Amino acid sequence: MTTGKMLGYAAALLLLLVAAVARAEDRNAILAVYNGKAVTYSDIRAQYEYQVYGIQMQAARRWGSISKMPEDKRRAVEMECYRAMAALTRQEILKRLILDEGEKRGILPFPEEFESRVEAVVRQRMQKDPDTRNLTAFAKANGISEDTVFRSLLGEETAAIVVRRLVREPDFISPAAIRNYYDRHMADWFQPERVQLRVIKLPYDVYGRKGAAEKANEIMERLRKGESFAALAKEFSKGSKAAQGGLWEIRETSSYNAVIRNALAKISDGQTAEPLMLRSSVMIIKLEKRFPAGPKPFEEVRLDIKKKLEEESLVRKRKEWVTTLYEQATVRYVDPLLAKIISEWEAEDETTGKGGKEGGDAADEGAGKGD
Repeated sequence: MTTGKMLGYAAALLLLLVAAVARAEDRNAILAVYNGKAVTYSDIRAQYEYQVYGIQMQAARRWGSISKMPEDKRRAVEMECYRAMAALTRQEILKRLILDEGEKRGILPFPEEFESRVEAVVRQRMQKDPDTRNLTAFAKANGISEDTVFRSLLGEETAAIVVRRLVREPDFISPAAIRNYYDRHMADWFQPERVQLRVIKLPYDVYGRKGAAEKANEIMERLRKGESFAALAKEFSKGSKAAQGGLWEIRETSSYNAVIRNALAKISDGQTAEPLMLRSSVMIIKLEKRFPAGPKPFEEVRLDIKKKLEEESLVRKRKEWVTTLYEQATVRYVDPLLAKIISEWEAEDETTGKGGKEGGDAADEGAGKGD
């Protein structure tokens, strides 16, 4: 099915779910009022109708048409559309509350140069992010301008920056908390056996097959007499690490081929294996150190854990800040069903202690990039 046919089909389905989408007949219909300011259907139209399109296309793929759907399934689809509207309405309120707070705190408007950079980020997202591209295409096909989508996304990006600037400091992460996290997530730090080798590589195209073998025997004899492996590597090896005395980086044992793994199994730290006749060279390997399988040492991951816990702390604090902003506002949802859905969500949040299910986008985005 072509994109045009899909969009047309979705538009037809859109009209059949009258209860969930009746607001489309009046784009200025008020969905909610916060602090005396109205949120209308037009404010969420692009994203809402795009989400409804996705919901209905899924139903159409299963049932073929709305008329063929059982009544309970049709009503379930209607409720899913209502929940999408409720989520987007509350998200729009949160976005505006954050922007209002940004103006009150003197963060907004941004300086012209910085505003241009933010706009560039949004335009890049519209070009490169697949879902945003699809949203924009859907909106244009349904009479919603690209600029309307851009302004909505710009508001989201601006709100995220405001949250980042107003909530900048994570909670203090104590050494005990870091250690406790390490102990409870030991499996996260597990790593397989690794080895560090020194290697002398004698390529056939340099020494010839016979010459490489003879040179390897000569080197082994000198090693037995106590000469330095690193010095001999610098003198004879043609490998990329010759200048470093043939010292390779630490790697997982399993990353080496079977010939090398078998040789490593027969030697201990500080020992040199017998020369290996490989496809393109003779190789002499010395096992510098074997690192047994197991969790990374605490000190090796301590700073990573601290950073992770600080980031989690910032996400939590930003969500809490946005939630407080919402709770301090005067909000009324005009449609009784939207009000009921959101009331149920908020009751669940209080019971479970989870963040605002449909209202955390700005806080989540604010936990990411710097501005």
